[in-house]
Amino acid sequence: MCRKAADILPDSVHAHHALGNIYRDTGHYEVALSEYKKVLEIEPSHRYALWDVGVLYEKMGMKDRAEEQFKYYHEITDCSLRRFWNCLD
Repeated sequence: MCRKAADILPDSVHAHHALGNIYRDTGHYEVALSEYKKVLEIEPSHRYALWDVGVLYEKMGMKDRAEEQFKYYHEITDCSLRRFWNCLD
């Protein structure tokens, strides 16, 4: 269903993010990463995709890349403690 939605609406961040989640949850990390990167091509500051890329890097054993991604996430979303409540959407 999500694949069909992504094919019909190739610029849908929701469809690609949902596909990424499905692939991640079923252990298809490379394909999930590809879907999350599509989301970020469409919407570079998509906070959930930014975070999920870091999670995938961790699951894939790429600790350094995960750390870089999480740092980037915090720079882009400005999720510091003083703004913490704004990051809970």
